[in-house]
Formats: sequence, structure tokens, C-alpha cells
Amino acid sequence: AADALARVRHKVLDILPLTAAIRAAIKEQIHHLESPPWLEIPGIEKQMLAPATMKYPKNSEGSMIELTNGDVLFMWSQFTDVTRMSPDEDPPSAGLRRSPLSDDGFCRIVSMVSKDGGRTWGEPWVAIDDRDAEVNILSPGLTRLPDGRLIVAYSWRSSQNKTNKDLGDATKRIRFSEDEGKTWSEHREIRQDLDGYQTGCHDRSY
Repeated sequence: AADALARVRHKVLDILPLTAAIRAAIKEQIHHLESPPWLEIPGIEKQMLAPATMKYPKNSEGSMIELTNGDVLFMWSQFTDVTRMSPDEDPPSAGLRRSPLSDDGFCRIVSMVSKDGGRTWGEPWVAIDDRDAEVNILSPGLTRLPDGRLIVAYSWRSSQNKTNKDLGDATKRIRFSEDEGKTWSEHREIRQDLDGYQTGCHDRSY
């Protein structure tokens, strides 16, 4: 789709009454916008790990960690169009949810593993799906504890994103894994108060 849009842009420029110099300058600027040089980092190989689909139109914040055997575990926020889910997957109805393209869409935390340093990846699976959230769960952050277990922190939300002070209920939860992320313990709350709006667990790297 991006390539097709680029071709349309260039065709439109070709039919506009512009001088050759102006047309060339505009095309050069479009090229820089379509392929910004800051996206290319010498020595860094990039790949798309979770492309958008009709069922999963949005994939957002994630976290990676190296496992004890050298594999890499990746966990991320997978927004899902509930109308495309099978009956056994369908979450409980919740009036606060919105489009899966927004931060208030239905979302689960999904995992997959690479055995070759991130060059290829296995099939993803749903790692955490807290059905008691009236909006979603998202934004996992992984780390390893001194005792060797993995811990993941994530946001549990029963309130939409808002700009006013009446934000409703959102909190941080944690889970532990003793088998390198294959399974996770029951959740624990990591805040002291029982209400309020507190989120933000994930890694951010660019």
C-alpha cells in the first residue's frame, strides 16, 4: 500500500505545471520522507515482527529478554478486533472498549521466541489474557530476578484514556515465570491503594 501511494504521489507531480527543477526538488523531499535516513542504522538489521492484520490491526509496546539457553523471548501488546474472534476466544462484553485501533480496544499480551538471536521467530501464543479488565491489558515489561525467575509487569485497565481527573480504575500487575516464560503465575497487584489510574510498565527502545 505504501509503494502504491508513493507511485500516485509521483504521478501527480508529473502532471502538475512545474518546472523540471522544482519537480525534481519536490520528488527528492518526498523520497526522504518515505525513506528517512534515520531509519537505517549501520550494522543493525531490522525486521517486522508483528505486522498488522484484519484480526490484529494494531501491535504496540513490547519487551524482550534473553533466556538462559540463549533464546530470546518477546512479549507485546496485541490489539484484536473482537468481531473476528472465534466464539471460544470472544472476551466478555465491556461497554468501555472502543476500536482496536485505539488504546481502548481489546488487547492481550502475546509471546514468541527466537532461537537464532532474533533472525527468525516461532509461532506466537497468548501469554496473558486478564478477562476481568473492562478495557484491556497491555504494555508488558520483562526482567529477571536474582533468584532466576522471570517477572513481567503490565498495565490492567478498566478505564478509557481520558484527559480529565475522573480516570476510573487502572493499575499495574505482575506475574512470575519459573519456566522461562512458557507459563506465568497468578497476578499480583503492585500498588498500595485500591483505586486510581496508574499505568506504564513497558520498555521503550528506538
